[in-house]
Amino acid sequence: QLQQMPQEQVQAIAMQYRLSPNDPRLMQQVGVMNDITRAEVDIILEEVPDTVTLEAETFEQIVNIDAARGGVLPIEMIIEASPLQHKVKQKILDFFEQQKQAQVQGQQPQVEAQQAMFNAELQEKNSKSMLNVANANKAAAQAQREAMGY
Repeated sequence: QLQQMPQEQVQAIAMQYRLSPNDPRLMQQVGVMNDITRAEVDIILEEVPDTVTLEAETFEQIVNIDAARGGVLPIEMIIEASPLQHKVKQKILDFFEQQKQAQVQGQQPQVEAQQAMFNAELQEKNSKSMLNVANANKAAAQAQREAMGY
């Protein structure tokens, strides 16, 4: 009942009875309202499926759809949709990110080697083209000299 009274009135009652905040009299039970031991109730326990949450059902549907489509979703997206704890998801996603970066760095020398090979082939073709042009110019000049009688 004190909880329903204004704060000033509660303080006045506490002063009247000389109650301090830690007074043991405040811990005594004075009365009972709505005694639940006298209630007549029937408790029925039913068997329910294991704790399937909306998140778990959604994850299962995503995995099934992805499997039906041939596994086209990125693994990161599937992990994000999973009902795993956030810390576990983050560790897995960080691992995949490190793997991608390592793969990209591992491919870097291959890409550079392919680029060097392409550049070498391009230079070779350019030099052959220039040689062909020079030979054609030489042959044309030779033909002109012969035509002029030199």
